[in-house]
Amino acid sequence: MQDESATHSEAEFASDRPGRAFDIVGKGRHAMSPPESGQDHQTLVFARQVADYLNDAIAESRVNKLVIFAAPKFLGYLRSELSDTALRSIALAESRNVSDLDEKEIRDYFE
Repeated sequence: MQDESATHSEAEFASDRPGRAFDIVGKGRHAMSPPESGQDHQTLVFARQVADYLNDAIAESRVNKLVIFAAPKFLGYLRSELSDTALRSIALAESRNVSDLDEKEIRDYFE
């Protein structure tokens, strides 16, 4: 699975300036920051898609063990979305980003 939006900049997710808020004391105003960035939201959405796929594969016995290599933040999101059965099926989970490696480098890494 691939997330095409993974390489997008934050500006591509937010189309306008953040909202404004008044200070509690005084007449100042400041920009409000969103609770999560557009990239973080998109990463969580993709983690849910991957987790749904893995949860189904485990539930349907298409897979009985999982080996997961993912960037640290993504691995955290993914673990939070996996079912208890899928979590128990993890044989190895390593927070390592191998997405910038080509297929041969990934195979060499595991040998």
